[in-house]
Amino acid sequence: MPAGQLRTGRPVDDLILPFLDDAARSLRSAAAEFARTSLAPNHSREQFSRETWRLCAEFGAHGVTVPTRFGGRAGGAVQLAALLEGLGYGCPDGGLLLALESHVCGAVVPIASFGSDALKERYLPALAKGEWIGAHCISEP
Repeated sequence: MPAGQLRTGRPVDDLILPFLDDAARSLRSAAAEFARTSLAPNHSREQFSRETWRLCAEFGAHGVTVPTRFGGRAGGAVQLAALLEGLGYGCPDGGLLLALESHVCGAVVPIASFGSDALKERYLPALAKGEWIGAHCISEP
C-alpha cells in the first residue's frame, strides 16, 4: 500500500480534509517541517529530552488549545489534531508526541475548559510555555 493511504485506498487527506480549514492545514504543514528540521535531528531513543520539549514550546505546541490571554494559540480539537499529525509526519520520537498529547489533553484542556479563573491564571501560562509538564491523576474515593 502506498504511503499516505489507508486500506480504503483513499489518500489520508480525503478522510480528514473536511474538518481542516486553511489555517489548520497550514499548521499541520508547519508542524511537519518543524519536526523534520528541529525535532528529528535531536531525537534520542534513550530518554525524554528536555531540549526537544523546549523546542516544541518555542514552536507553540504546548499552548495550541490555551486561550491567547494565557499565552496560547486558542485552538481546538481540530488544531490539536493537525498539529500532532504534522509532528508525527516529521518526528520519529513517539514518546515525545505521546508526552505532548498527554500534557495538552490530560492537563491543559481540563484546566482551560473547567478551571476557575484563578486556576487558569496560575497554571496555563507556564503550561503553555512548556515550563511545566502537565499530568493527569485520578484516584478512587
